[in-house]
Amino acid sequence: MTRKRAAFTLVELLVVITIISVLIALLLPAVQMAREAARRSQCQNNLKQIGLAMHEYHNARGALPPGMMMHAKRNLPSVSWRVLLLPYSEQQALYDDIGVVEDPSDNFYGGAQNRLPGTYQQVLYLCPSAPRPEGEFKAAHYAGVAGEVNAADTWDLEDTRCGDVRRNGLLFPDSRVRISHITDGTAHTLLVGERLYVFRDWLYGGDWTGSVPNYTKVCMGSSKNIVYPLNASHDEFGYNLEDRNVPDGGARTMLLNDLEFASQHPGGVQFLLADGSVQWLNDYISLPVLYAMASRNGEEIVQR
Repeated sequence: MTRKRAAFTLVELLVVITIISVLIALLLPAVQMAREAARRSQCQNNLKQIGLAMHEYHNARGALPPGMMMHAKRNLPSVSWRVLLLPYSEQQALYDDIGVVEDPSDNFYGGAQNRLPGTYQQVLYLCPSAPRPEGEFKAAHYAGVAGEVNAADTWDLEDTRCGDVRRNGLLFPDSRVRISHITDGTAHTLLVGERLYVFRDWLYGGDWTGSVPNYTKVCMGSSKNIVYPLNASHDEFGYNLEDRNVPDGGARTMLLNDLEFASQHPGGVQFLLADGSVQWLNDYISLPVLYAMASRNGEEIVQR
């Protein structure tokens, strides 16, 4: 007596395939969420390491680093706070290779003797969730907070390319802010945040035109004013002149110094605060609260 061999019918096979497909569809978002959580955690750790280096710099120099050094000569690129932190993040050799000119009597004070390291990626200044920088010179995904749009202490400059410089934050041009100057409290004051849009290389602090101290234009690369909401829509608030992918009819109204803080993490942006902690700020945080957190001594009452 022969037994019939058990086999799947076509209908049963299709049911099994359907079930597997549904399970995969349910699993993929979970895997993607887990990967993004890991990337966000690494990005948070980068900011914490930057915070540690900031405090080491403060302990050694008596103040936080300037958001950008002001080069002794107009139109020449100065170095950023990112470069100044290298000796305090176990990269003394790279700092020495760059050769920051720190002698105020030198005609090239504020500049770098060697800009070649700007072609190398600096992992500490790159968020894993953001696209890798392209081109010869490599950018950074973190910028200092210079101040906010309502700052009384402002360099009122041109409004066509770079814009004004707000100076009531912690990392503005030639700043030397001490912890004791942060009367709003270090746990409530923004120091460094994530960025995604229109970059200069990570060495670049900025450049200027005019005459000292009567500047007519100051372009900040390593720090930004807080003017717009987090992850601001460019269709609503405008595009920058350097953006090569502006859609037809898009307004080129966003100035270089005012480029928004943004991230690839869904729903918000991570910021390093002056006390060394890292906080997640949701996209819907109100602008008055964001402005209050950007100033060091505005005596605002922050309720989030």
